[in-house]
Amino acid sequence: MARLPIFLATACGFLSSVLYCMLPDSGSEESDEDSASLLQIPKRNMHIQESPRNQTFEEPPQVDPGCSFPGPLDQSGNCWDLGGRPANDGSHTFVHHVPKAAGCSVVADVSTILGRDHIWSSEGCWPSYAGQRNVITMRNPRHHVESMYNHCNSGFRPPWNTANLTLPRLHSTFPSFAEWVHAWRTNTTAGEIPYVKDDFLCYRPVNLQSQRMTCSDPYFYTEPVDINQAITNMQASDFVVIVELYQESICLLEARLTGSLSSHCNCSDQVSWNSFEGHHYEHCANSHHHVSSDPDEVLADVDFITQDDRSLYAATLERFQSDVRNVEREYNTRILCKELPVLP
Repeated sequence: MARLPIFLATACGFLSSVLYCMLPDSGSEESDEDSASLLQIPKRNMHIQESPRNQTFEEPPQVDPGCSFPGPLDQSGNCWDLGGRPANDGSHTFVHHVPKAAGCSVVADVSTILGRDHIWSSEGCWPSYAGQRNVITMRNPRHHVESMYNHCNSGFRPPWNTANLTLPRLHSTFPSFAEWVHAWRTNTTAGEIPYVKDDFLCYRPVNLQSQRMTCSDPYFYTEPVDINQAITNMQASDFVVIVELYQESICLLEARLTGSLSSHCNCSDQVSWNSFEGHHYEHCANSHHHVSSDPDEVLADVDFITQDDRSLYAATLERFQSDVRNVEREYNTRILCKELPVLP
């Protein structure tokens, strides 16, 4: 048996941590049970024998080994910062990176405004940013769960993808979206659950945005989440980004951070508006499930595991609209021409 350091720090925003796993030597023929026990991963959702909705398992597509991140990211090639946090002296804007909520895109686009050296980005818990100039991102909960699934199924260096990391292959397939969401509806286990102990070795999609707005440890989950505190913390943040209103959000940030607005922030001028060249990273994911095609019973599962996130998202939209209208009056420029997203 060889003992190898495994870095579960992905470009999508896994926290950088070194996990030592006992891996079988090449040629070893250990069973799935043996491999799972080596990683101490619960087996209860690893192999779902029968699907209540007759969903099938699909082989995850392989990641393109040549995919990489462009743009103004940090020197390690990732969009979050490693090491110690800079002093809170006003020289840095802190980007609270909620997994799969456009954190990398925000870092890249705000870097074009402030310069990367003036941004500090990390996954973690929002309360650790309290009192510091900070940006938070929020996403429609259905889209957020969809994005987590697509990443977990085929994203950049997920731990089950043996094309990138040499981990025991606990199962040769990843569950369908319906199976994955339903498994989380029936398993709302609280407590400390790092990625390596998660049933699917990836994100826990149960109210993840609310959890990150209230936690003291990003891997510790409470059930239920204190949604009132999550909304209070959102209101206390300096800037909010709505993923579904991304260009509008970047324009709002530009106005607040620099005291000026670019021409691509005038939504009344479509030519100028369309000149915006924002960043968008899919983190090499080539799984493209869309919740818009799911039946009502699957959407009900998604909404069930994101009840608190739905409340938080609705409150964030209300605050965002108020922030934008204030900037529009100040600069006599129309930034928000779209209707606000409406949760079904």
